Amino acid sequence: CQTLTGIMKASVDMKGDTDSIAALAVGIASCSNHYENDIPEQMVAQLDHGRGAEYLSNLDKELSK
Repeated sequence: CQTLTGIMKASVDMKGDTDSIAALAVGIASCSNHYENDIPEQMVAQLDHGRGAEYLSNLDKELSK
């Protein structure tokens, strides 16, 4: 897998606790320049904008330091 959606799909294909596996795998891979961020904008737009999107954006900034 060379893309974040590829990692997400591969995680779901593993069966079992796929949401946790996908969240961890995509989160870890998103910190690397080796994977293309091809997450569709409509998925990002559907995040809970009350806290979810802002929280994730701030977390990304902190982890990128």
